[in-house]
Order: sequence, then C-alpha cells, then structure tokens
Amino acid sequence: GEYPVEIYAEGYFPWNGTVTLSPGENFLTIELSPVKILFSEDWENGTERWEINGPWVRQNSLSVSGYAITDSWGGNGFYAMNCDVWIKTAQPIYIPIKASTMLIFDSHLYTEYQFDPARVEISTDNLNWECIWEKSGELSYFQKEMVSLDSFQGQNIYLRFRLTDNSTDIDLTDPGWTIDNILIINGTATPNCDPSLPSIPRLVLYPPYPNPFNPETTIRYSLAEPTNITLNIYNTKGQMVRQLEKCTKNAGAYQVIWNGKDNSGKDVSSGIYFCVLSGGKDKQFQKMVLCK
Repeated sequence: GEYPVEIYAEGYFPWNGTVTLSPGENFLTIELSPVKILFSEDWENGTERWEINGPWVRQNSLSVSGYAITDSWGGNGFYAMNCDVWIKTAQPIYIPIKASTMLIFDSHLYTEYQFDPARVEISTDNLNWECIWEKSGELSYFQKEMVSLDSFQGQNIYLRFRLTDNSTDIDLTDPGWTIDNILIINGTATPNCDPSLPSIPRLVLYPPYPNPFNPETTIRYSLAEPTNITLNIYNTKGQMVRQLEKCTKNAGAYQVIWNGKDNSGKDVSSGIYFCVLSGGKDKQFQKMVLCK
C-alpha cells in the first residue's frame, strides 16, 4: 500500500513524500545529504535581523530551547482583536538553483480554528506576498513544520510570519503563535530501493500466549496478502498431531486457540510442541510447552 513518510535528521536535508510498499518487495531507503544552511534564527541573540509589526517579544517560558518569539501581548497574554501582526526578514535571502531548498521551523499554535490563521509568506520584491503555509487551531506542543521553497529557485526572497484575527469579540482571541528554530536549508534527499535489505514478510507467526500453557493457548498470525495457509501442530518427532487451519485467508490479523487436543479430540501429553504456519513458499514456526 501507500504510506506517508516524513524523515528529519538534524544536519541533513529532510524528505517527505509517499512510498509504495508491496509484500515481498525490499524496504525503501532514503539517502539524506548534509545540508547547507542558508539562514537560521534561534532567537538567542535578539531580533536585529527582523522587521517587527505588533507586540512580538522574545521569551524563554515557552520554547523548544532557550528563547522563542511570540506574538502575544507581553509574551504571556492573548493577541488583539482584529490584529494583523507579523515579523519579516530585514534582508533578502538567495535561494540557489542547485538541489532543493526547504524552510523548517518549530511552531506552537493556539488560535481560533478556521478564523485566525497563522501564515508563512514569501515576497521577491518586499511588496507582494505569497502564502506558502497556513494553519489555525490549537496545538499543545511544538510541531516541526517543513515547507519547500523550490518554486523560488534563483531568486532573492523575504520571509514573513503573519497572524491575523477576524473577530470583534475579545473572548474569541487566544494565546497565539510562538515560533522557534527557523532554518532555510539546501540539499537533497533521494529515495533508493536497496536490494541488500530484507524483504517484507508475507506472513508472520507470533509467539503463542500463554506459553507454557495449560489447558489452552492462543496462536496469532498476520498475512500481508490473500494466502492459502495451513496452521499445524507438531510434536518433537515431527509428527503432526493437530491441523488447526487449512484455507485461504485475506490479508489481515488472525488468531486461533489450541486446546491441547489432537485431530481425534484426545488430550495430548505434556511436552514440547511446534506450531507451524505455511503459505506459498513461506513458513514460520513457534515453540510451545504444554504443562499439566
């Protein structure tokens, strides 16, 4: 199936996208390149590189580490009714043509959902602004946001973080937006199918529980695709004492209970037994101990 994947490692260019994995195929690896930092801001040395409109302040009571910047009044209140507050870079930042460029920042957001948006905007002339990211609502923790800047390759850009309120009711304002650890980085991240990695198993047989057991135990297994399976119990001589299942199953998770009886319904003796799950060319087994 298809799975959304987001990979971030400090010092390397991140990757996000959708990968398709099918039973029997190799795992997908992502090769991350070391990054070139084009711009960084952690707010530890003030706000000299920013133009500020509104009551934005540095504070260290709500941050990922050290200082962060927040739009709230005095750093600990609510944003104003009908506000339009922003911070933007005072100098332009050049976005290279080579490789890819991404904006990364930590965001802690608490605004009225769908009415008071936080936006990231880009301008190439410091006059006309294009929104490249927008969110509203409440998030009780810092979330790392990643936004591609590849559409601005070969251009100088200004970066603006902007919060607006569309209410005339003070009860509909909230603590606002706190931003930390802004980065603009350049690099590459390449999906690569590595044939040396192990394949995804088509079937998995899990350890029975309880084990040791008396008088019964639960056997669980999962299938990655529709499969003709057999699930048998063998003794230490290799003799089959019980066939639990022989059928075609769809992909999914299953469980079956073995009550310690053989195919004729008689109780088996105490000892070691093996549960064997077979499907196509695949086979897995688990050891069990019956104690009476």
